[in-house]
Amino acid sequence: MIKSMQKAFTEEKTLFLAGISRNPRKFGSLAAVDLKKRGYTVIGIHPTESLLHGIPCQAEFSGAATAAVFSVKPDQVPGLFRQAATAGIRRVWLTPGCESDAAQSVAADLNLDLITGTCILMVAEPVTSIHKLHQIWCRWTGSPG
Repeated sequence: MIKSMQKAFTEEKTLFLAGISRNPRKFGSLAAVDLKKRGYTVIGIHPTESLLHGIPCQAEFSGAATAAVFSVKPDQVPGLFRQAATAGIRRVWLTPGCESDAAQSVAADLNLDLITGTCILMVAEPVTSIHKLHQIWCRWTGSPG
C-alpha cells in the first residue's frame, strides 16, 4: 500500500513544500530545488518570503496543488496538516525527522494519505546521485530509507 501511495503522490506534478528556508543548506530548501529540477512545480510555504532559491513561496496553502511535502519540526506538523486539509490537500509526505505520534493522529483524524519513513528524493523520478546510491543500499539491506 505504501508503494501505491508513493506512486500516486509522485504523479502529482505540482507540490507544496512546507519548510523551505532562507538557508539553502536546510533540507527543505534542498528538496524544493531538487524537486524543481526533476520537473515538479514546487510552491514553498514560508511565512514571510515570496521567493526563495528560485522557488515561489506563499504564507498559506492555496492554489492548484493537492499534495504537500513537509520538512519542518515535528511540533509544527499537526497545525500545518490542519491548514493543508482546510485548503483541500489530501496527500502529505513527511520527510524523515518530522514524524511524531501527534502527526500520525492528526493525519488519521483528517483522513489524509500520509507517507513517512522514506525520503521523497529517493522516490520521485528521476532518482539520481547520492539518492540513487541510497535507494540501492536500502533495497539491498531492506531499510525503508
